[in-house]
Order: sequence, then C-alpha cells, then structure tokens
Amino acid sequence: MISRSKDGEFTARVGNRLGYTPIRGSSSRGAVGALYAMVRFLKTPGEKRLCGTAVDGPKGPARKMKGGMLELAQKSGACFIPITCSGTRLINLSRSWDQTIIPKPFSRVLIDFGSPVFISPDISNEAFESLRLRVESELNRLTDSVDHMCGYRPT
Repeated sequence: MISRSKDGEFTARVGNRLGYTPIRGSSSRGAVGALYAMVRFLKTPGEKRLCGTAVDGPKGPARKMKGGMLELAQKSGACFIPITCSGTRLINLSRSWDQTIIPKPFSRVLIDFGSPVFISPDISNEAFESLRLRVESELNRLTDSVDHMCGYRPT
C-alpha cells in the first residue's frame, strides 16, 4: 500500500518499474478501498502473493503499529510476517516524522524476519489489540537489533 500523496506517486512509479503492483491508499485517504483491493490481490486464485507496507502509517507516530496490516492478514487468511531492515551506510531523512532511512548505493543491508502471525477471523477486539501490541513490540525489537548490527544509531 502506497500513499496517494505526491511522494507516494514517485514511490508507486518506482515500485511499478521494479515489478510490484502498487495499491494506493492510506489511513487518511482511501484506506478502506485500498485494504479491500489488497485482500482481493492476496486471494487471487492460483497465485501466491505478498503485500507489504510500513505499519506505522503515513503520519505516525513512528514505531507505533497501526492495525491495518493485521486486519489485512485476518480478512485475507494470509499470515503477517514482521520484517525490518537497516544498513551500514544510510541517508537519514531527519526532517521526516519517522526519521526514514535509505541505504546508500553499495551499503550492506540487513533484513530480519519475525515469526509468522496467523489471525483468527473471529478474534475479539481485546485479543486483536493485545496481538497488535505484541507484534509492535516484536517489530521494534527486530528493528533495534538490525540497527545495532549495522552500526546505525537513531537520533
């Protein structure tokens, strides 16, 4: 899922050229339509597909997971896999709300994965929120770990 913003347009074009299928929307514009487009995408018969996006939303706060991607996994029957990455030589967009980092060319990049999370279609709201907090904690732990291994110290 990629924001419908001007920045998102650039990201969507790059993703499309790299063979990805951008689905446009964000929590502030087109969230429900994008969520259901991603559910349909994941449920395409005869296809194995993946979806991904940053889970702290377009406005943050940083490292506070929103429930959208867990809801996608729940509605599609797919699993949610926590993924994080860092690099040894980075550009830090320090003026962005989330301090986005982008690996420089020829940087070594480290990617780490958490355990797959399966979400029952009939999970209660309380259990869903508890799961969201556990996954958020796992993502933050993984992020801290790969940042440390790469020598990156967030400001």
